Amino acid sequence: MAAIVILIFLVLIMTKMIDITSRTSMLTGKTMDVESEVRMVFDRFALDLNQAVNRPDVDWRLNKAVGNDQIGFWSQVRGYNSQRTLSSVNFRVASMAPTPGVPGSGLPQLERAARGVGWDEMVLGVEQDPLLGPTLVIPASSDYQLLGDQIFRLEFCYLLKDGSLSTVHYNSQIKNEFLSTRAPNASDDVSDFYEAGSWWTMTVSGTPAAPGTTAHYICRDESMGRAIWEKTAPTENISAIVMAVAIVDRKTRMLLSDGQLNSLTNLFLDADDGADVLSAWNAVSDDPAPLISIHPLLGQTVRVYQRYFTLP
Repeated sequence: MAAIVILIFLVLIMTKMIDITSRTSMLTGKTMDVESEVRMVFDRFALDLNQAVNRPDVDWRLNKAVGNDQIGFWSQVRGYNSQRTLSSVNFRVASMAPTPGVPGSGLPQLERAARGVGWDEMVLGVEQDPLLGPTLVIPASSDYQLLGDQIFRLEFCYLLKDGSLSTVHYNSQIKNEFLSTRAPNASDDVSDFYEAGSWWTMTVSGTPAAPGTTAHYICRDESMGRAIWEKTAPTENISAIVMAVAIVDRKTRMLLSDGQLNSLTNLFLDADDGADVLSAWNAVSDDPAPLISIHPLLGQTVRVYQRYFTLP
């Protein structure tokens, strides 16, 4: 009788060990899958950014948004379905139209657009937004292709050349000008409260026959009557682009409703000036209580990653 009890006890222990091993193996597999996707996304962004056209006469899409950000720039890479080696490259997180019968098919995912163009189209295809800064024409939805189906949150900020982290590509602590229709001159000086480092964006409205133009200037010397402004690229003040992503594995995503995913997304706040995004997001992912309150599995399946990408 004692032998039977011991045997049953051993069987229970072995069953528990197998269950723990299985759970650990499954979690490890999910983590490896997630990290593989993030690595691929970061490498793709690095490749596009290393080939970016970074000149004073070329626009970048550096404006941010509430929630998931988008970023775009001209890059000398091959476009989708095109043999041209210059493309308007854009990254975004968007929700696809749900596929009937496919769980999770309508959830947000990271997408990349690479619309191949000629150099003449690059000039004519630019539009301006004087409030948000220089932007590229937003690609059509058909221009985007899936890049990371497990990524639900995308955030950018900028490491400026003075070493600070910022949500804008200029020094927001001093006077800047974004609504002008003319270029700055020597009289735009300290008497008007401009300083060395002040930013000036000139926008001239256009027509379909004669597209408008945008030019960017930075103040090098604010001396009275002798101010020096230099035409520059929108990325003049940026040392590196900081890209942060939040990701949850495919199996867990399929269990989440739209409301649950929105609640999860809202936990990961937008970047703040001077604050490291990864540190703020780690505080969320390391605290299981809010995650578990949305869904029990989220306490172990949400991961956040960040990388700095130096401008070419």
